[in-house]
Amino acid sequence: MYCSGPNLKILIVDDHDLLRQGLRQVLKGLGDVTLLEAATCTRCLEVANQHDDVDLVILDYVLPDAPNGEALDQLAIQRPQLPVVVLSGHINETLLTTAKVRGAAAVLSKNTFSNELLTTISQLVGAQPSPTPNSLSAPNYFRKTMHHLTRRQLEVLDLVTQGKTNKEIAKLIGVSDETIKNHISAIFKALGVSSRTEAAIQASHWGLVLPKT
Repeated sequence: MYCSGPNLKILIVDDHDLLRQGLRQVLKGLGDVTLLEAATCTRCLEVANQHDDVDLVILDYVLPDAPNGEALDQLAIQRPQLPVVVLSGHINETLLTTAKVRGAAAVLSKNTFSNELLTTISQLVGAQPSPTPNSLSAPNYFRKTMHHLTRRQLEVLDLVTQGKTNKEIAKLIGVSDETIKNHISAIFKALGVSSRTEAAIQASHWGLVLPKT
């Protein structure tokens, strides 16, 4: 029996009734646990908003209204401190990297969610709060990303998070549109993302702002 504290509250998000039923059985191994459920990204966000005391979300990476992991992006915006364990039927290096960059605390296969899932949840809910990006114990991800981005790229990233277009950014810093495209490609590569939205979320999550002089 795993013990992760009194009255642990977990939100299960999957559109398959049988998988949610299986998860309910597995999660009984945590002891005193309250389970909430949702079958769509929209409902997931509604439940998370209604229950401020949710401790963790178990999320299917592919949902009917969020087929490409967009639910992770939305949760990162709405509840950035809420741990999310992603479940997927097909896991590869790209999915692992993308899910982690988009805010997943862990990624597990649907075929192996038993003791591994219980152990992962116990570790997450029992862990101390994550250090802030500017602390000396900042995550390796943050430190490595900072080293891979130039000052100009950080400036471009800062403007991207403000919603500026390539043309607007080029005009603001006095370079060509093509130069901005190259900077953004480099930023995407460093952050492991494929869209401006994902880049903005990661910049906010990790504190990737332009250093002040």
